[in-house]
Amino acid sequence: MRPSLNSFERAASAAIYQTCLVIDVSVSMSFDDWKPSRLAGAMEAALALLDAKCRQFPRDQIAVVSFAHDACLELGLTEVTTGAHGIHHAIQRLAVRPSTNIPSGLNMAAQVLAPAVNGHDVGTWGGLKRFIRELFEPAPAAAKTGRHVLLLTDGFNCLEVAVDSVASAQRLKNEGVEIDVIGIGGTHSQVNEDELRRVASLDSQGRPRYRYIGDKSTLIQEFVRIANRIEELPA
Repeated sequence: MRPSLNSFERAASAAIYQTCLVIDVSVSMSFDDWKPSRLAGAMEAALALLDAKCRQFPRDQIAVVSFAHDACLELGLTEVTTGAHGIHHAIQRLAVRPSTNIPSGLNMAAQVLAPAVNGHDVGTWGGLKRFIRELFEPAPAAAKTGRHVLLLTDGFNCLEVAVDSVASAQRLKNEGVEIDVIGIGGTHSQVNEDELRRVASLDSQGRPRYRYIGDKSTLIQEFVRIANRIEELPA
């Protein structure tokens, strides 16, 4: 594989990138076919992504959303260097809950990544303070901000009522949000790959940015690749 610039549509490496991690915490994520569990592997990969961003893109921001029967905002958008401890804690406290509702996670991500006033999330106290401060201070040249969802799941939606992950994803795409999707678990058949491919954005070659991963070490490598904004193309 040879590296090239990613299709995340950023003009410069200095641009700020907002990544919302949307992580499945359904009961099957506690299965021990990944040691010690699938969820532990996902958490380790998310921490590796944080570490990579701290080194390469210190102004990037991360939010953490978990989903099972419904979604939970574990942490709003936080700069990776100044807020590394909080992001680390939000990832480490993830715990399994019943059922799987992928659209709930995507819909929560849409709220997190909604365009903010002057590029700040005024729905948080820190964002509101920055917004007020900038009203009275000369503004630096605006940096291009990219918005991104990284969805990880190990299964199918399993609710009593019909839900539509593709429609939720399309609403994000319509707002310019890029979506990477990773399916994990025992086998390909345990993941609704057809649906997840349609949830994912397309890469520069027109292929869905979906990947099935069957082991923890490869998952960590994939999260680091995504953190570094690198697209792997065939040699």
